[in-house]
Amino acid sequence: MPHRPPRRIEHRPPVLRADAIAAFLEAPLVGDAGREIRGPAALDHAREDQVSFVSDGKYAAAAAQSRAGLLLVQEGLNVEAASAAIVRVPEARIAFQRVLGLFFPSCDRLEPGIHETAAVAEDASVHPTATVGPHCTIESGASIGAGAVLRSHVFVGQGSSVGADGYIYPHVSIRGGVSIGARCLLHSGVVIGSDGFGFVRVGDRHEKVAQIGGVRIGDDVEIGANSCIDRGALGDTVIGSGTKIDNLVHIAHNVQIGRNVLLIAQVGLSGSVTIGDDAVLAGQAAVAGHLHVGRGAQIGGRSGVMENIPEGLRVFGFPARNLRDFIRLQRSIEDLPELARKLQGLEAEVARLRQEQRPIDADAPADRTAD
Repeated sequence: MPHRPPRRIEHRPPVLRADAIAAFLEAPLVGDAGREIRGPAALDHAREDQVSFVSDGKYAAAAAQSRAGLLLVQEGLNVEAASAAIVRVPEARIAFQRVLGLFFPSCDRLEPGIHETAAVAEDASVHPTATVGPHCTIESGASIGAGAVLRSHVFVGQGSSVGADGYIYPHVSIRGGVSIGARCLLHSGVVIGSDGFGFVRVGDRHEKVAQIGGVRIGDDVEIGANSCIDRGALGDTVIGSGTKIDNLVHIAHNVQIGRNVLLIAQVGLSGSVTIGDDAVLAGQAAVAGHLHVGRGAQIGGRSGVMENIPEGLRVFGFPARNLRDFIRLQRSIEDLPELARKLQGLEAEVARLRQEQRPIDADAPADRTAD
C-alpha cells in the first residue's frame, strides 16, 4: 500500500428530494415529492428547504405554523402543515436521527493511505481502502480492515485486528491479542488489552499473575474516551455486538458483556462479571467480582451491586436492592424526624407516669417474709 499523507475528504451536505428521504425511511409521503431538502432544523426555525420532525401532539400547533419543507410526523398524531410535505413514521425522533446521518456523517472521512510517519510492520495487513494517520504504529501480524480509519498516534499491537469501517480516534492503544469487529468507534484515550489486576501474596510482597488472555469486541461497539478494557487472565474479555460504553468506564479481566448493553460514565466492572443482553448500568455503578447481571436489568447510578441481579430487575442504592424496596426505604428515612419526635414524647410520658407511681410505692406496706 502506498505511503502518502491521508487527506480529509471535504464533506458537502447533499441536496435530497423529499421522496428520496421517504424512500430511505421506507415510509409514505404526502405532499410535494420533488421538494429539495438541504438539511435539518428545529421545528420553529426550519426553512422551506429543511426537514424537521414532530414526535408529540403538543407540537401540532407549532407544526402548523412551521415553514419546514418536510416534516417527519409520528404515526397516530393529527398534524397538518400548510405547505410542508409529510412523511409519517413509527418513531419520528429516531427517523430524524437517521436523516441527520444523510446530511452529516458522524465521523470525518479521510482518503485511503498510510502516512509517511506511520510505522507498519512488514507482515502487518492494511487494506487498500483503509487510512493510517500520522505517527501510528501497527505491529507484526496486525490487520486493519477495509475502510477503517486510524487517526494520529494510534497503536495496534501484535496480532490484533481492527474490523471493516472501524474509526479509531487519536491516542488509542490497542494491545496485542485484541480482536475488534466491524464499524466500531473508539474515542481518544481508550486502552484495550491492558493487563488485568492480578496479584498473589508471596511472603511480604505481591507477585504479578501473568495475564495471557485477549479481548474480543463484536460489531457496532462504541467505546468512550479514556475507557479501559483489560485482557483476560486466561480466556478472553468479551464485549458483545451493539454495546455502547461511555467515557471513563473500567472493565476488568474476563468480564463477559452481552449484546446491546449500555455502560454509562464511570461504571466499574470487577473481574469475571457477566452482563446479560440489553442491560443498562447508569453512571458510577459498580459490580463486585464474579457476579451476574441478568438480561435487561437496570442498575441505577452510583449503585453498588453485591449479589446477582435477576433478569429484568431494576435496582438502586448501596448495596443495590429492588428499586421498589429502595423507594420504600427512602420514604421511611424521610419519616424518621417525625418518628423521633413521637418517640421523645412517649419517653417523656413514660417518665411522667413513673414519677406519679413513686408515692404510691412509698406508701405501700413493706413485704414481710414469713419466719
